Amino acid sequence: MKKIILTLAAVFTFGYASAQDVRLPEKPKTANYKDYSTEQTGFWCAAEVDAGSTVKFKGKNTQMASATYTGGYMFNEYLKAGVGFGVKYYFNNSEALRNTDIKWSFPIFANVRGNIISQDNRGAVPFWSFSAGGAIRDGFFFSPTIGYRFGETRSSWLVGISYTFSEIPSYPDYDKTTSAFTLKLGYEF
Repeated sequence: MKKIILTLAAVFTFGYASAQDVRLPEKPKTANYKDYSTEQTGFWCAAEVDAGSTVKFKGKNTQMASATYTGGYMFNEYLKAGVGFGVKYYFNNSEALRNTDIKWSFPIFANVRGNIISQDNRGAVPFWSFSAGGAIRDGFFFSPTIGYRFGETRSSWLVGISYTFSEIPSYPDYDKTTSAFTLKLGYEF
């Protein structure tokens, strides 16, 4: 029994001593090396999901959820521009509201966004976003968003409140426009 304990003690001691000599990778020593994780310009993209409801005081409201992907160019931390596409699903689809019984639509849009204040030494900063475009089976829409970014310059979680104004083809006796409020969650990199 003493031999087993001594052997285990020797193995753990040797393992601990050799683990202390681990070398971490070093920054390359070439002149062309660029650490893109800290850059404030270049390509960026975001994946977002949101859910909400139309806001009609008379008539039926429709609940919806969507997922979008946006990619573009980051000019600085205050201005990014890109294009995006996605899919939207209507849970409580009112055929009278959308003039179709198909519950899916597919938005294609342009997006401009940025931070309201600098992200230097801050874990969370407020951001703004504006999307405008069209949706297959719906029509023109625009959607401003305001919210918070949590993380770093090139890796952030997004939480925001969005208002969407949509022009939806409908039956003649219903409004052709609708408004919706949604909660937006996303990841930007």
